[in-house]
Amino acid sequence: MKSFTLAITLLISLSSFGQIEEWTDISHVEDSLRHHPKMVFIFIYTDWCKVCEMEKNNLFSKDDLNEIKDNFYWVKINGETQEDIKFRGVNYRFVPTGSDQGYHEFVSQLFQGNGAPSAYPGNVILDNRLQRLYFKNGLLDSQELIEVTKKIK
Repeated sequence: MKSFTLAITLLISLSSFGQIEEWTDISHVEDSLRHHPKMVFIFIYTDWCKVCEMEKNNLFSKDDLNEIKDNFYWVKINGETQEDIKFRGVNYRFVPTGSDQGYHEFVSQLFQGNGAPSAYPGNVILDNRLQRLYFKNGLLDSQELIEVTKKIK
């Protein structure tokens, strides 16, 4: 029985070795950076976006992120959240644009500040001073992320 339990534990730990398992809430990023500076990766998605789901299932569950996963605070934000987000002293809100539709001001800023995002997902890398280093609108794969990280490091 002990060997069976050990085998299951080992299998579970090996299967999650390269996966992004610890997501940081955007409200905790600034405080985390004060204690341990590193880059911030923000994945912007919506509940209805099939490409977002593909990225979430493929990019963030790959073992090939092992070499970079400790370089980042990993943040997920629903682009249509109606919750206020306080970031860098600014309170960002949801902006309704119709019946059950709208966008979030914070997400708009991440998407280059041009109002409602035109497509999801969005992928943003900030440095440890919260300055934007990288932005990609659309599907991001692990090899592209690794290459971008090598260039901006």
